[in-house]
Amino acid sequence: MFTDIVTAGTKALGGARFSLVSLFPGTLLATVVLLAAPSGAYGSGPANVAQLTSRASDWGSGGAVLLVFGLFLAGVLLQPFQVALVQYLEGYWDRRPTRALAAIAIETHRRRLRTAAVEQDITAPTITTMTLRAGADAARAHSLAARRTAHAESLQRRYPTDISRVMPMMLGNILRNGEDAAGDRYGLGALTVYPRMYPTISKPLSDAMARQLDMITLTASLCVSSVVGAVVTSPILLRLDLWSLIPVIAGLLGIVSYRGALRAASDHGVLFATTFDLHRFDTLRALHYRLPCLCP
Repeated sequence: MFTDIVTAGTKALGGARFSLVSLFPGTLLATVVLLAAPSGAYGSGPANVAQLTSRASDWGSGGAVLLVFGLFLAGVLLQPFQVALVQYLEGYWDRRPTRALAAIAIETHRRRLRTAAVEQDITAPTITTMTLRAGADAARAHSLAARRTAHAESLQRRYPTDISRVMPMMLGNILRNGEDAAGDRYGLGALTVYPRMYPTISKPLSDAMARQLDMITLTASLCVSSVVGAVVTSPILLRLDLWSLIPVIAGLLGIVSYRGALRAASDHGVLFATTFDLHRFDTLRALHYRLPCLCP
């Protein structure tokens, strides 16, 4: 019966999407804490996983049901905060405590952009003397200049073209660059036009965008959960044994999750631009505007 209730509630809240996006990050954090605390890892004495099995047997089936229900309830309660979580990782730090930090982070990104603009114009020196050593040095210089130019171009593609729209976090810069690139090519404000364009988007493209948004939300939530888990379990580092790997692994998982969010944001930018490429005229028809004449 309890399984049926959970299944019905999960379907009502979004099916597999809710289960993966809402429950997984919080469940992972709770599992790490539940494994570390009862096993004695926080103390100076020996930690033993066998203590977990003995305590689990004391809980019985009723305790297991309450644990599953608690995790499900936590997923339900945390779902409305996921949008705010993604916005925080994007860099929307408008509140007073983080406003000064946001200004510092934005200036850091702007300096990276200025440095990339300079590196993009770097050219290798020309060869004045045709010796073997001079040729090898020139080849290395050309290779280094090519790598710097490629890196600078790749970096600039991740930022908005308007330097005044740079965000404190790279995730926000990639998403904002995708928004600007999608509509600016056609003289359209992406955030203004897209809500009116959404009903005309084809189902395959709409499903692909939904999957990418879910991936961004999942990786962002997992990043925060992993960082919180690393902070909560940081006292275990003092043990200097295998248990000390828990906060280290949690921190590395947070870094990998954030990089995954950056990749998902880049892919979402491509899909977002594709919607404007394919459906901008469909939006004009839906709004009963006259289509522009494309005849030569």
